[in-house]
Amino acid sequence: EKEIRNFFDMLICFPKTINFFDWETGNLHNPYEELTKAFADVSRGAFTPTEIIDQFEKDWNKKTTPYGFRFKGKTYSEQLNMNGDWLDSRFFELIEEALADNGVDGKFYLCVNDGYIFLTQNQYEYLKETQPELFP
Repeated sequence: EKEIRNFFDMLICFPKTINFFDWETGNLHNPYEELTKAFADVSRGAFTPTEIIDQFEKDWNKKTTPYGFRFKGKTYSEQLNMNGDWLDSRFFELIEEALADNGVDGKFYLCVNDGYIFLTQNQYEYLKETQPELFP
């Protein structure tokens, strides 16, 4: 109780509500798979990818790496750019594209401390109005 000073403090008490990650990954084996699954968890069942392809591997000579997943019967895939241990933001754009293509009611929004939260449009509008400090 004493540690909850604002709405954000309350949100982080609930597991799988916000996905925090750094674009410079420490996971050099399967960061895109790990993050795709984390976004699925945060979506509370709205985003359910399967057959995730992640061949990320820190290789200074490699220019691209395949990434993809299946969602609602459709395959989404992309050759992501390699930049050492930095992630390519196109992986997240592909997730957003899959949600939009399938008419999912909700999307991921950037919130405080570089976290992403999944909200419906109504939830986002309400929180943006009542808790604007959550969103940059």
